[in-house]
This record gives sequence, structure tokens and C-alpha cells, in this order.
Amino acid sequence: MRTLALLLIVTVAGLPAQEDKTKKKPKPHSFDEPGVTCSVPGSWVLAKSVSKMRLATWSMPTKDASADVIAYWFGKNGAGNLMANLDRWKKQMKTEEEPKPKKIAISKGVTAHLIDARGTYVAPLRPGSSERNNKPNSRLLAAVIQTPGGPLYVKAVGSAAVIGLHEAGFMAWLKSFKVQVKK
Repeated sequence: MRTLALLLIVTVAGLPAQEDKTKKKPKPHSFDEPGVTCSVPGSWVLAKSVSKMRLATWSMPTKDASADVIAYWFGKNGAGNLMANLDRWKKQMKTEEEPKPKKIAISKGVTAHLIDARGTYVAPLRPGSSERNNKPNSRLLAAVIQTPGGPLYVKAVGSAAVIGLHEAGFMAWLKSFKVQVKK
């Protein structure tokens, strides 16, 4: 029996370690407008943005599902007030409990207001469309990042399991935003 246990330990120890794709080295990223920089998790894959409103789009890939991270900027004055945007995001999810916004101090001159909603994703398929998504077991992490150059709107939406795997990376990304130093 001892021999079998020792053989099992040696065999498992000799297997290649599984790479934790959520732990890859962060990549620097800058947004000229609104004038901020950040560190994007290395596991996120930059995708082609499908709209002029989107500054950047990343996917959070996993073997079985994915989630998207999107950054929007609508100019120095933004797109409505803070609470209107948080309320709009809340309405994109059918939830058991209404998510409560949380204020996060990020860096000098940068703060964020975050919501974390879990349930069925019911946002319109396209802005202004009457057709809606109907994706149960979803999660939305969304924040309005207040910067001197205007508000930046970011959200991660997709499978609750995928967002859960990447939650620490999303929060680290959110907390990495800094005002760009002009040279």
C-alpha cells in the first residue's frame, strides 16, 4: 500500500502544472481620452470594438464560456448623471436582490462607482432594440470611473462562472486606473 501511495505521489508530481490563465502578467493600456492609464489582466484578449462608442473590448475566455469587458467614453460631460447610468445597468439584469452601488477610491483624481449584479441578463440586443437578451446565470460588474477628463464607463458581462474566475483581475484592473502624466 505504501508503494502504491508513493508511486501516486511521484506520478502526480511529475505531471505538468496547469497554467492559471487568470494569473498572467498584466499589460499596460492607455486611453488618450479621457487621459488615463491602466493595467489590463494578461488573460484578457483584446477584441475588435464593434462601435465607435467603445474605446476597447476584451474577452475573458475560458474553456467552456466567456465574458466581455467593454470600456465606453462619451466625452468630458459623459452620458447622463452617475445614478442614471447605474440604474440603467441594474435594469439590464433580472435579479433576486437589487445591487447596491459601491464607491471605490482608486488613485489621485480617480474614483469609481461599482455595481455587481447576478441573475438573468436581459439587456436589449442592440441600443434602442425591443429584442432582449435572456441569459440566466449571468453576472454584470459595471463601474463609472470618474476622471478629470470625464467619466469612463466599464462593464464586464457574461457567464457568472467566468466573471467569478476573473473577478480579482477585474477589480485589480479597476484599481489600476491613473491619470496620464502629460509629457
